[in-house]
Amino acid sequence: MIAAWRGLSAAPHRLFFAAGALQAILAMLGWTAWLAAREAAAAIALPLPPAWLHGWLTMFGMLAFFITGFTLTTVPAWLGAPPPPRREWLAAALAMIGGLALAWLGIWLGDGVLAAGVVLHWAGWSVATLAVQRVIAHSRHPGKGHFYIAVAVIVCGLCAEITFVAAALTATPAYNAIARSAGLWLFLLPTFLPISHRVIPLFTRMAVPGTPLYQPLWMLPLMTLACLAHFLFDVAGLGRWLWLADLPLLAIALLLALRWQSWRHLRHPAVGMLHLSFAWLPLALALYVAQGLGAPLGQAPLHALVAGYFGSTVLAMSARISLIHAGRPPAWPPRLAIALLVYQAVPLLRLAAEMPGLAPFAAALQVAAGVVWIGCWLVWCREVLPLLARSD
Repeated sequence: MIAAWRGLSAAPHRLFFAAGALQAILAMLGWTAWLAAREAAAAIALPLPPAWLHGWLTMFGMLAFFITGFTLTTVPAWLGAPPPPRREWLAAALAMIGGLALAWLGIWLGDGVLAAGVVLHWAGWSVATLAVQRVIAHSRHPGKGHFYIAVAVIVCGLCAEITFVAAALTATPAYNAIARSAGLWLFLLPTFLPISHRVIPLFTRMAVPGTPLYQPLWMLPLMTLACLAHFLFDVAGLGRWLWLADLPLLAIALLLALRWQSWRHLRHPAVGMLHLSFAWLPLALALYVAQGLGAPLGQAPLHALVAGYFGSTVLAMSARISLIHAGRPPAWPPRLAIALLVYQAVPLLRLAAEMPGLAPFAAALQVAAGVVWIGCWLVWCREVLPLLARSD
């Protein structure tokens, strides 16, 4: 146990990725259990609407761990700057983990305990964000301005999470709607798209020497403005105009996929899963555009984006980074490769559950998606956690 702790606390990505993976399993286990209980007419009493809890447990309770571990590891490396002091990121990780544990207790003990857990998680995340900001400030890298945009995006995530606290304490649906919209359009997509923009072509070039690096910087401010526009239209109740914000994002995603020639790399053993994960983004944005123009798609665009793009990307990229830092060969371990492929059934099942013709089977499809999600993350833990916990 002591050796495992030494390994996990040896680098930021190890502890944050491990916590995020365990939360991925717990969050979906709780959601799937609630769905199954509801269908069995044995609904579980919760202090907040289940969809609210599901949103926070995945968007902030899970994905924030991976994003924080990624930024604490890669930002110093990309800027050629010293990493944050160990005591800072370790304190941040422990606060986030403790806050998450307290929030889980709050699901059974009441919204006050739940809110306290979210605030503690938020405080730890804030400490980690300040640590990243100091790394950028002390760096002499000439192109560090874009990294300040990344920090600003994370600050938007922090604001979204504290808005969720207000929703939890006041039971105000409008606050939760703002928190969810800000979490998606001001935090998660403006974080994941630039990461894909930088990392996918870089990893592809490492795997296939000579591959051109297509990473145009003009895309980043345009993408940020489009995400901001979607958020503003959403919170203002101007749903009929959302397609105006989503169309430029769709164009960016399609241009990247075309210029990266993603279809040529899908079968590559080292980077195929990263390109497959990215393929969910243009599909999700196309669904958002269609929905904005009047197509009755329900939650299909949301699940293509969150379960498809975010879920696939974090599953694949966290594994790839962990394998690289552990000095493993670039090809995926066989079990992990199978799990990454099987995971694609999760968003497909969730999309199927939104089809009107499959409405009688919607609950069963959702439960099946949860079971597949849990199974794939269990395989991730089996293959990756030993690498994160080993003492070098």
